[in-house]
Amino acid sequence: MASPTKLQKRSKRAKIKAKQQRVERSIPLSARPNSRPENIGSIQWFEQLFAQFREAEKRSRKAFFVALYTSLADLIALNHKLESELTESEDPSEAMAVLCRCIVVDYRKWAHGATEAETFEWLTRPDVIKDFTQAKIDAITEFTAGFSEDEE
Repeated sequence: MASPTKLQKRSKRAKIKAKQQRVERSIPLSARPNSRPENIGSIQWFEQLFAQFREAEKRSRKAFFVALYTSLADLIALNHKLESELTESEDPSEAMAVLCRCIVVDYRKWAHGATEAETFEWLTRPDVIKDFTQAKIDAITEFTAGFSEDEE
């Protein structure tokens, strides 16, 4: 029989794997062109993602940012190469911020015809920063709740 420590480690790995599988299943099939990670990054995938962002943005700017955070988590969960690049970077939070900014810049070009400079100006407005920060807190709360459900 395995030791209690080994059993805990196995249990933890199983929970993490189950969480990754749930995340993969939670992404609508329309957002997964062939449900294969190598298709992430295709033009069609981003067009579908941006269409989801536009729908969220119609509700509120905060809903847009929550959708952005959720899609980033899904993107990272489905693309193991990206996940390892982010975790191996010197400052993973800075790498994540750069990825987030790039997606927002591309989205605003696609949806609003905004330039990169206009998007950066928009991102530095106090009301946008407030919504961005609140969405981050909401997304973290949602992710944390998902992890606590796994432990039960």
